[in-house]
Amino acid sequence: MTLLQQIIANLKTALPDFDNTSQTDPLIKIADSLAPILQNNLDEQTNTQNIIQNIINTQNYGKSQWYVNTALAYQYGIPLIVNSLYQNVYAVVPPIDPTILIIKQAAFGYNTLSTGIQQLYLKIAMLDPITKKLKKVADTDPDYPNCFTDFSNYFLATAIMPGVPVSIVTFDPNLISFGYNNFTIVYQSYYTLAGANGLIAQITAAIDNFRNSFPFNGIFYTYGNYGLANYIINNVEGVIDVVLESPVIDGLSFDFKTTLSAGYFDFGSNVPDIETPASSATGIYAAINNVDNYITG
Repeated sequence: MTLLQQIIANLKTALPDFDNTSQTDPLIKIADSLAPILQNNLDEQTNTQNIIQNIINTQNYGKSQWYVNTALAYQYGIPLIVNSLYQNVYAVVPPIDPTILIIKQAAFGYNTLSTGIQQLYLKIAMLDPITKKLKKVADTDPDYPNCFTDFSNYFLATAIMPGVPVSIVTFDPNLISFGYNNFTIVYQSYYTLAGANGLIAQITAAIDNFRNSFPFNGIFYTYGNYGLANYIINNVEGVIDVVLESPVIDGLSFDFKTTLSAGYFDFGSNVPDIETPASSATGIYAAINNVDNYITG
């Protein structure tokens, strides 16, 4: 039933002579005028409720995104202040200084232990200022001494209610490699390999971008819409195929996908670096057979 029909039905209940045409015509016109206005107000109210509920579902205290946001708001070396407005005792000191926001990635979740108990964890990583790669958050870090202990104290004080066990973990990157001649890129042979704009430089940049833009705590795929092979094909002109064989993560083989215990990864290699690609011409196509050499480090 539309809002206009509801208004007319209510008028019939309230006014016994509503069926009299001479009396109802003006009222119907009034109802017809009011219905769009009332409907618009109802729609706005519903939309506002949906927006608020979405914020509550994704960012409020006790939700995983709330914990992630709190972790990313950590400012290295800044003391906490008392904040009695929230369930937690401490709060982040405003204003936030972007130069000391050292936690660049975070994921909040739980693991089910062998005993059946679910254990909460926060997984974090920071950015190396020189290599621009993610790295482990460690007290021995030369740029941010005692950062892991300082962050842990911050997070447990601001985000976790007393008595709730949460493990804060950080790891060196998982290393993914394919070995000699197991990472092959097929390209159109009239494209130049060497030089600043050559295929080698473009392929290297694409692989770096794939790694650096990889969603934290995501799943690594060799093929498919989110896989490394498709990413290279879609982002490097002249590349027509990518063959990835015998993938390995931290020394263990996997099929076409693998989880990342560290939350992020880097590329490793099973062969020494060389300067010239071992390429082979096959008609109008050629292949680079040892791509691992160009993505190490």
